[in-house]
Amino acid sequence: MAESLNAVVKTHLVTMSEQYNIYANAILEMEEKIKSLKQIMLSRDFLNNVRDVNMAVSPSNAGMDKKKELKKEMKKETKTENIVLSNIELEPTSTDATELSFFTPRQKDSLFWCFNIIANGLSCYEYEKNYFTAEQEFKVKTIERIKKGENKQILKEHKMSKNMIESGLMGSKSSGISPKILYALSLFYNVNIFYVYKNTYYEMFSNASADSDTNATAKIHIIKFNPETNYYSVCSSLDQGEVEGEGKTKILEYIKNSRKTCLELDNLDDVNKPLRPITTYSLTDLVNIAAKMNILDTHILDESSRNTNTKKKVKSKTKSELYTEIMEKCL
Repeated sequence: MAESLNAVVKTHLVTMSEQYNIYANAILEMEEKIKSLKQIMLSRDFLNNVRDVNMAVSPSNAGMDKKKELKKEMKKETKTENIVLSNIELEPTSTDATELSFFTPRQKDSLFWCFNIIANGLSCYEYEKNYFTAEQEFKVKTIERIKKGENKQILKEHKMSKNMIESGLMGSKSSGISPKILYALSLFYNVNIFYVYKNTYYEMFSNASADSDTNATAKIHIIKFNPETNYYSVCSSLDQGEVEGEGKTKILEYIKNSRKTCLELDNLDDVNKPLRPITTYSLTDLVNIAAKMNILDTHILDESSRNTNTKKKVKSKTKSELYTEIMEKCL
């Protein structure tokens, strides 16, 4: 009796095992198909094609209902942080050499994630399952390496202390890392970043070969702030175009134009205070800065309303007026 029962149980167990293997193989096959589909949907060509598609909606009630359902689904998708497609921001393509495409991470600390993408690559970001855990692990490992003395000399040369970096990384949960901590990370990981904040910029170049308008040989990344969304975006020269040289040309042109029209920050202690106290500038200094930022250094006094024969008179702006206008332009 026991032998018969054992034989029956054994048969059932073998059958169940075979069924489990079938289900497991089917799940693995489905996961592979999903990964392949995801890669296709994340390609630049696919996203550009989707962007150009116009969805025709029937004016009937049924068509209106479908349109409403579609809008609801789109809203849900934008609220989901871990959906990669909602994290992608593509700027319009252009034949202009300075036109670049930027990627905008949608995590709260977008500045940190811009650097993380530079350090680890966009693909790691796209397939990340737990952004919070990944962020904490990256910060902890970085602090441990700094405490062990890695790249100690370059941090010391730029007056970046261990305590300052640790507090800046681990104490950034509410507001995110600061531009100064970004600079410390760029030095430690030996990457070159051209940082743009509104109408100001700062060159976080750890490699001397990056400091050139036209002949830079080192790879340069651009991180810029968008005041309309309050998010940072990242652009890499190797992400632009099919040829590395083409991407570098666009990056260098962007940097060159920014140097011509934006104010270079003296330091990163507070990017919302881009100017030193007014007493540290001469009138000539402010006139030169104003010219760079397309700010007129004169007033035009129009007295034609009182006398048609009177010509327009020009009056130079005061030091205080120029300082105020430059500050407003920067912010």
